[in-house]
Amino acid sequence: MEKYPRPLKIIAQETFGISYSTHRYCFDSELPPDHFYEKEKDFTFQNYGETRKLKKSVDVSATAAKLKLPLFSYFLDGSRRVYKLDDVQYQTRIYPVLLGQVGASCCCRGHDGSFANFRTENRLILTVPTVANPDGGNDSKFFEVLRNKINSESFLKRLDLSLHKIISYPDLKDSDYADLAISDIHDEMLDMEKEFVNWLVQEQRVLTPEAMMIKDGSLEYKKISRGTFKDISRLKSNYKCVVGVSKKFNPEKWNEKTHNWYNKPFIKETVPTFFHIPFPPMIGKK
Repeated sequence: MEKYPRPLKIIAQETFGISYSTHRYCFDSELPPDHFYEKEKDFTFQNYGETRKLKKSVDVSATAAKLKLPLFSYFLDGSRRVYKLDDVQYQTRIYPVLLGQVGASCCCRGHDGSFANFRTENRLILTVPTVANPDGGNDSKFFEVLRNKINSESFLKRLDLSLHKIISYPDLKDSDYADLAISDIHDEMLDMEKEFVNWLVQEQRVLTPEAMMIKDGSLEYKKISRGTFKDISRLKSNYKCVVGVSKKFNPEKWNEKTHNWYNKPFIKETVPTFFHIPFPPMIGKK
């Protein structure tokens, strides 16, 4: 690969910036920036969503034996990698240009217990500061033209690569610009997961109470200003048959403690009693 690829030259030229051709590297961590996403916390709850109050574990093997097929038939996970491509100066400030490699994949379980890919998609998202638009007008239109010009380069065509979109991160005083860009790329990945759920429910119509889906990660989405599915209220009905599973979960932290669950942007739906999951907003529902 050439030291200073042509696509980076196009970015600097079209946005009237000064490129520093800095060292390119990958941000290793997949964890969201701490400034924009809550760190892991101990949550306790004042109320529980279970229809039965249990003081000890219950054997549910008999209930499970009645199921003709496993309850969960679909599994969804998203991923992202972020790469630092360059530093570009606009006016008197220097901003990073980052590339996000985001993807989502859904696999399904067959009646014979085998697993197969149901849908997989990968996208390249380029992030630049809002000041990169020299016209100061419609960001989406300007960056769409810029994306098309970059994608027309033979350098990318030989590698069978193309940008899905170019997004801009805000110019916030005293903020880490890399964190701002990574946060926006992370939102693009979450929007992609929501798109998959919407596709499974509205188009494929495969999610049912007898064929539910496990999504890696929480179903608690923060309010965002970008993306096709930024309006959480539109998604509520899509998650009737979706369960979010955290990589880290310690039920002992929830035992006999209280927490005021108020005004949280949680997608609320019915959780079957079978799961025995504390779910405050669903008290009294089955």
